[in-house]
Amino acid sequence: MGKAEFTLQQYEPAADALGQVQGVNSENAEASYWLARTYQALGAEAYAQLEESFPDSWRTHQLRAEGFALRQDLDGAIKEYQAALQLRSNEPELHEALGQLYLDNHSDAEAQIELQKALEPDPSRTHALFLLGRLYVQNREKREGSFLSTARFAASARFGGSQRVAGNSLSALGTIR
Repeated sequence: MGKAEFTLQQYEPAADALGQVQGVNSENAEASYWLARTYQALGAEAYAQLEESFPDSWRTHQLRAEGFALRQDLDGAIKEYQAALQLRSNEPELHEALGQLYLDNHSDAEAQIELQKALEPDPSRTHALFLLGRLYVQNREKREGSFLSTARFAASARFGGSQRVAGNSLSALGTIR
């Protein structure tokens, strides 16, 4: 049933039907394939609707940036995040994402600026703190924030690699050898 609805471009009912099959038997590769295709089609429709309805909104620029980042086009992603920030300069989510791109692109000074801006409205943004801590450790900076921003996440399963970064931070600070 779900495959037929997919063929008719009735993606929401197809997703419901395929999700029920998938839920009953999670080892059904065929149902999993068609469910993934259905979600892909739903995503493409939602993206196209956003592009058509709000081509110059900050969220559209954010979505474009995320797409560029997935394709490892960091320059394209950076440009789109900058365009989004022109429209919504106080959005910490945008500053955080741009900071991470700068960090991945080895633009440390820009990364630090964006990550600090992400923390202005909410100094407890865990991912921004983690990234800032990673930046400090990378640059072997013995700042107070180096330990505080990484060690507090050592036990958090949400941030992969945080235990390693926290250990590096402690070592850089001379706390452990």
